[in-house]
Amino acid sequence: MKKNFGIFKGKNKTSAPRENQAWRNWCEAVLAQVRFQPDHPAIRQELMAHLEDSCADLERLGYDRDLAEQRALGAMGSASLVGSAMDRAHHPLWGWLWQATRILVLALAAAAVVTAFVVEVMPEMVRQTVSELQWEAPPEAAERVELKHATVYAAPGEVWKEDGHVKAEILLWVRQRDPLAAGSWPPTSWFTYRDSQGELSAYRRQAEDDAMPESRYWECKWAGPGGWTRFRETLELTLDAPPEWVEISYPADGEWTLRVDWGSEA
Repeated sequence: MKKNFGIFKGKNKTSAPRENQAWRNWCEAVLAQVRFQPDHPAIRQELMAHLEDSCADLERLGYDRDLAEQRALGAMGSASLVGSAMDRAHHPLWGWLWQATRILVLALAAAAVVTAFVVEVMPEMVRQTVSELQWEAPPEAAERVELKHATVYAAPGEVWKEDGHVKAEILLWVRQRDPLAAGSWPPTSWFTYRDSQGELSAYRRQAEDDAMPESRYWECKWAGPGGWTRFRETLELTLDAPPEWVEISYPADGEWTLRVDWGSEA
């Protein structure tokens, strides 16, 4: 009679085992020898699957079902010997050590997630919430345009002379209609800016020793603290003469224009 010890690998573990009281009694006798009870369900499933596979092999050889079940069970050997082998393979020390390791790994992963949230996400959430509460609405006289996901307001700022050029500020306010659509509206760097002399170029320093353009460019000098749905930006223009007006548009997003008008004040 052939005896098999250890963990059995069934050929078809997905098929439900046949209801056989002798098989169940034998499996329970095996499990009575295994001290690490958390492994009992998996061991029972493996034993029943192995019995079912052996029985199916015998049926293919011509045995009727009842005889095949008896022979399959007989081939498994003594429940006491198999149980002792299973107990050694599933020793409580290693079983509980494995369980403790799993819990420790899960705890460390959870701690890492919480730490990342507290260190990176939470400060940003606090900053955005504070900015949302402290946001100042644009003045009533500010021009505005309705975009798909936001409303953009623009108003003229200060004008002064510096290094032989004229500096002028454009104040921008952006109000998102849906916090879930944040980032879906075009940033101000995509807009086109022009005055009576033509289009203004964007100034981007590529290296520290790059020469400044002479004039007629704009750059974002200050980005106000962004909230969940509201934030501010300040654009600084460098011109040759005080501006009368500047038009802001975005050709890729419909026909709209914001006009910032200093009039005679500049």
